[in-house]
Amino acid sequence: MGGDTLLRRITHEIGEVLLGDIPEEAERANVVHFRRLPPSPRSDTTYYNILYTVRVTDVSCPPHRLPSRPAGRPVLLFPLEETIVNDLRIPDLADKVFLVTGASTGIGAAVAKELGRQGAKVAVHYYASEAEARAVVDEIGRVGADAFLVRGNVAECAANTEIVEKTAAHFGRIDGLINNAGGMLGRIPVEESNETHDRAVVDLNSHSVVWMTRAALPWLRKQGGVVINTTSIAARNGGGGGAILYAAAKGFVSTITKGLAKELVGDGIRVNAV
Repeated sequence: MGGDTLLRRITHEIGEVLLGDIPEEAERANVVHFRRLPPSPRSDTTYYNILYTVRVTDVSCPPHRLPSRPAGRPVLLFPLEETIVNDLRIPDLADKVFLVTGASTGIGAAVAKELGRQGAKVAVHYYASEAEARAVVDEIGRVGADAFLVRGNVAECAANTEIVEKTAAHFGRIDGLINNAGGMLGRIPVEESNETHDRAVVDLNSHSVVWMTRAALPWLRKQGGVVINTTSIAARNGGGGGAILYAAAKGFVSTITKGLAKELVGDGIRVNAV
């Protein structure tokens, strides 16, 4: 497969990750590493996993060059299996402050715990699952990290501002926002749905990302923070039966991630979707 074809395929399949993952302030060109996934018997498409964005001191192969970013800085892309990295580091998260929404269970809980293991300070957000959220806070505390419990309904606009303000008041800063809260709220065919259900799904999965990000921007802008939004494979395939509106709401998340990445890059804020 030629380099140009490879780049187009990667940008199409995981463009939301690639777009916001390159810090503009890097003194030297950063590198996006990717790994080819095993072929699927049901598809001819080749998929790739983004692993890290890191600086390298020595590489053994020429890079593929992508078009310049808005600031005029090119992005270099290296296949992982063809790259020799002398010094690979995960960014130092010690004492960085992250707000993770929907952190009481599932993906959010796993992210919050791992941030704690990496030395970050974590605001563990929840709405209904208090016992589970407290268990996450306790586990983060056991590894010596600082965790703060914050409650609020992200499906209500004002609650997002309150969650951010409580987090900032407790820690004094916010370096990263993980917009993870969301859910299907039941499988209901379009014909059987109603306005109340429709609004609930969109407010929880789509509007909350806008409201929470907007509230956090003044804090993220101070030191060049990061926003990571949780999307879904349903955003690409339309979802299963009774989950069409959820799929569309997650499609909104994927799209707004790309837009925010371009809109906020000048403020030193990176925006990704996973």
